Amino acid sequence: MPLSSATTRILLLGNDPADAQWSMLEYGEQLHRALTTLSGGNPRIILRAPDSRWWIRRGRFSRAAGMYLSRYLLYPRLLRGETAGPAHILDHGNAWLIRFLDPARTVISCHDLIPLVLQTWKKSYFPWFSERAFREALSGLSRAARILTISECTKKDIVERLGCDPGRISVAPMGIDPGFRPASSPEETARARRTLRLPGGTLVAHVGQTASYKNIDGILKTLPLLDKSVQLIRAGPL
Repeated sequence: MPLSSATTRILLLGNDPADAQWSMLEYGEQLHRALTTLSGGNPRIILRAPDSRWWIRRGRFSRAAGMYLSRYLLYPRLLRGETAGPAHILDHGNAWLIRFLDPARTVISCHDLIPLVLQTWKKSYFPWFSERAFREALSGLSRAARILTISECTKKDIVERLGCDPGRISVAPMGIDPGFRPASSPEETARARRTLRLPGGTLVAHVGQTASYKNIDGILKTLPLLDKSVQLIRAGPL
């Protein structure tokens, strides 16, 4: 997807904040900041997404309803008149939006295919509907100029389960925020442990939720095999 000198903007299509997919929201914000810095303002990088938080109420059912409202009603409206420029759909759950864009100038990020790979993992009130909607969303991947994915494993899943051309899939592992770096000295490590109230010894960190596919049980069973002093530190919702 070459960019000509006439290109003035690249569109990043992020997630609706009402979906509460914090990792995807952070991915969009960090990618936007990084590309804006690298581009120096030319081309202009624009991060866009609908915001249905005004409609959402507490409860899983209302959040799910809001997600589909946002994805199939608000987002298409937002994309009116956006067919010309290069675009990057940041979440494969929104891949179907490619029908409102120029496929030859659209890239889609696919992070994983968990609902297809782990058929026993069902968290929806209506699994048959959510699975059909997910497959409909994924249909947009085959039309994209290129698919970006975060691991060779997910690339393999895309090829085997969706039949996409492996030649159009690029593996681009997630970057690391510059704020995360090795400690410069033992004193800095000690200060960080005191500030975060962390115990001594070797620590294994897990950041994320505790859904079954995260395999927290597997981690707990593995720790004693490493060393009795190794401890697990978790950050994220239960």
